[in-house]
Amino acid sequence: MNDHQDVALPQVPDMKHVLDLLGDLEQRLAEWHQWQQDNDQLVEQMGQRSEAIEARQSQIDNGESECNGRQQLLDDACAE
Repeated sequence: MNDHQDVALPQVPDMKHVLDLLGDLEQRLAEWHQWQQDNDQLVEQMGQRSEAIEARQSQIDNGESECNGRQQLLDDACAE
């Protein structure tokens, strides 16, 4: 009876394959970092545009109120 059993040894990964995978990972991380920077810039631009739109809307609302007040004065003057 043979007490020695065949044990499968793990294969040593091919170093070139490992380096290729590492290079791929580094490239993907660099792309992800660039995407993150681009995304941050877009978020900042959207915030600035939103603020500009809100400011413009406030100007429009003020102008509309002023026009309505003048219209009311004209209507009152014409009614007299």
